[in-house]
Amino acid sequence: MRASLSRNVAASMVNAGAAIVSALIAIPLIVEAVGTEGYGVWTLGLAVVLYIAILETGLGPAVQRYVAVAVGGGDRMEVGRLLWSTLIAYAVLGLIGLVLLRVAAPWLAALFDLPARLRPDAEVMFGDLGFVLALTLLAAGAGNVLQGLERFGALAATSAAGAMAFLVGVAVLAQAEGLPGLTIALGVQSAVVLLGRLTALHDVLRRPGTIDRATARGVLGFSARLQVTALAELFNWQSDKVVVGLVAPAATVGQLGIGGQFADGGRLVAGAALAPVQSTFAVAAGARDEAGLRRRFTQLHRLWLLGVFGAAVIGAGALYPLIDAWLGDGYGKAALLGSFLLLGSAAGLATGTGVAYLRAIGKPGLEARYGLVIVGANLLLTIPLAFAAGAVGVVIGTFGAYLAGMCWFFAGLRRYVPISPFRTPAEVFRALGAALLAGAAALGAGLTVNAVLPAGVALPFVALVTLGALALYAALVLGLRPTPAGLRQLLAQPDL
Repeated sequence: MRASLSRNVAASMVNAGAAIVSALIAIPLIVEAVGTEGYGVWTLGLAVVLYIAILETGLGPAVQRYVAVAVGGGDRMEVGRLLWSTLIAYAVLGLIGLVLLRVAAPWLAALFDLPARLRPDAEVMFGDLGFVLALTLLAAGAGNVLQGLERFGALAATSAAGAMAFLVGVAVLAQAEGLPGLTIALGVQSAVVLLGRLTALHDVLRRPGTIDRATARGVLGFSARLQVTALAELFNWQSDKVVVGLVAPAATVGQLGIGGQFADGGRLVAGAALAPVQSTFAVAAGARDEAGLRRRFTQLHRLWLLGVFGAAVIGAGALYPLIDAWLGDGYGKAALLGSFLLLGSAAGLATGTGVAYLRAIGKPGLEARYGLVIVGANLLLTIPLAFAAGAVGVVIGTFGAYLAGMCWFFAGLRRYVPISPFRTPAEVFRALGAALLAGAAALGAGLTVNAVLPAGVALPFVALVTLGALALYAALVLGLRPTPAGLRQLLAQPDL
């Protein structure tokens, strides 16, 4: 199991890397094809899809947890029943989303402050995104089962294949078809991912059946509590784009979308590292290895917190030179907005190991209440700050909401795991100082590279500078050699 964890973390990180590289390549192509305003419309379209896809967000972790528990208990037939039940449930949700988007497409195109020349394409885009949503949900359901089975290599391979399909679709269709072409490219990506994941699950598909009523009630009850957190995530992240879209031009939404890509990328990478941890916790719970589960949590919780906060501080420092090297001048606002989103994302992600532990032991109630706390904090902070500072106020409010929610969550977590994640208070200050120093170094070196090299050419060098700063922090604070062998060594410690 220890070796499996290291391989799964590495595979999951590859999965996240494929998605990030795909976005880095695709966004300049999209902006060139449809302009910043067109990219703002595309951002709104994806936000609307995520609003509907939230129907499955609580169900996904529940499926992953129940599959992993069945694996830990040695019940392979139950895994097959969970897969078939998951696919049926996701097909129903996809059909609901498809109908909603097809019916609401004209209204959505008229709702936002869109340029007149883009409204016809926007209406087609919103309608066609319904088909994309249906495919995406089925692919997500199959992916959740793969995660529960700890088959993160297959998950990474299918995601990479889908990313390649999307890039080809963008290159071929975006210039000629505009926004509708982008929708087709996204649909091709989802179809490729779905087919790949079903192929990877062929052995489980041969065990047809559905779960019994008691298990269904357990899965639905578990997912219902997680749905509160999912709705809070949607409110805090995607509503930023929608609110700005209602009160500002599409170009401002485009700036927010570009800056938000880095916060999204950070969450994607962190989530990729966390997903195998969630599965291995649940397998240990299914095997009733309570002592092993507690040891794993104690070690990983400290590493997780130090890693997440260090990476966020360094990323915020490097964000402006990264965007400047990526897209050129004129995106300073995107960097500013993205920095606050990145820090807010880190505050939310800090709860990750605690959430994974609670899910593994079947106690997601604290996570659900945490979701309500961040929604309330967001309402209290974002509304006055939006009036005072516009789009900047919105992202500051989001950051503050997650920071307050994080503090509340950790206070409640001590009832379940009464341990301190850090060895001494001085460890925290050393980590913060190292992160600030590495972030300042990444900023200075990135600006120097951009002053010498043109946009596009400078990007890989600025990215290497940023990765170097992260590697330095990991070596100094985490004691981690930033290599696959270093990762395997870390995860193979006796406590893990």
